[in-house]
Amino acid sequence: MITDARIISVEKLDRAKTVLVDAGSLSTLANVLTEPSVPTFDLLMLTERGGPTLANIIQNIVLYDTIIVDSLLFEETVGSDISTASELFPNVIRGIYLRWGVRKKIGKTVQEIALLDNGPPSGISQEEWIKWQWQESSEIPLMDKMRDVVPTLLPPDYENDPEERRLSEEMGPQFHAGIPLCCFASMMTLGRAHFYLELARELGVPLSADPCRSRYFEILLSNFKDALKKGVPEKTVAFFEGKVLIAPVDESEGLISVDLSVPAVAELVVNYAKLKKCSLRTATMEVRESKNAVKFREWCRRFASLEGQGRAAAKEQTEMVAELKQVCETWRNDVREEVEYKTRKLNLEKIPYIGQVLKALNMHELVTIRDPVLIPKRQYSYFLFLNDLLRPPNKFVL
Repeated sequence: MITDARIISVEKLDRAKTVLVDAGSLSTLANVLTEPSVPTFDLLMLTERGGPTLANIIQNIVLYDTIIVDSLLFEETVGSDISTASELFPNVIRGIYLRWGVRKKIGKTVQEIALLDNGPPSGISQEEWIKWQWQESSEIPLMDKMRDVVPTLLPPDYENDPEERRLSEEMGPQFHAGIPLCCFASMMTLGRAHFYLELARELGVPLSADPCRSRYFEILLSNFKDALKKGVPEKTVAFFEGKVLIAPVDESEGLISVDLSVPAVAELVVNYAKLKKCSLRTATMEVRESKNAVKFREWCRRFASLEGQGRAAAKEQTEMVAELKQVCETWRNDVREEVEYKTRKLNLEKIPYIGQVLKALNMHELVTIRDPVLIPKRQYSYFLFLNDLLRPPNKFVL
């Protein structure tokens, strides 16, 4: 076995800045974003077949420092799509190494809780089920290849790990990954969906479910509130949209038309690519590395790292949420407030010497003044990326 810098161990996993995705999402990424030419598409492409998956993974790249998949997907005998995706976004897409027996353990759990049949689950429309089947069919050959794969890639910190060395020496060619039945059996589509869910729970990281599967998880959530752990970045963006955008759109009683099915961050990336006349990959990386996105991820990492750390941490989280609410209220009224200018009221009556004269002439009323903002206050600086989501393409503050 050899070490590979693309592979990380569970022990080195920074859960506050990481999200788990499925193989299909990264395959879509590899098949679409290798095109270096300037895009000629519009936002409609993100709603067509395969488009929602692409939009979701683009959003993940911008919102998270690290995206992980099973490290087996990096093995040469499995395929090249994941390696291609990793090359497109180096140090972003990584493989998580699972010690021997972990996958079988998860598979056993899945067999106990999931309905492993080939019909649409309760609450899923026929149209949604067809999309799901299309997504699953693209993964079946890949999962079948993984059935008997013998892991050859190790995270660097496992180079001299005694347990890995012992298993490799004792089991030899039998040291395969142990992919459970629910993953590669072509008819057990629900089992594969549950495998990702249980793997995320095992690792203690959020799962960004493919849009085709997310509807199923939403139904599960109505019965199992803690079944799907969503990441702080997505929840923060959704909270911001709900307070600043969606509520006013709803209040307009149909006068405003906007497609809220396209993730806000993916919409930002597409519009940026069109404005800058660059490839979608370049746009994704430039938006991701913008100072506003970096600052926003910093805030999200801090919030996520405080989870379950006791009363003092909960108090800090409460203060952070209060800052977010304040920002939402400010930008709901004016997206430029505290970004381009700060509005203040000036009472002319208070001006020395001439104030009383102005009052006598009835010219002392409050006057609105907009002072230019050179450096936003700390609580606003963390959320400037959210402000970008509401601006016209030529007004991005990247």
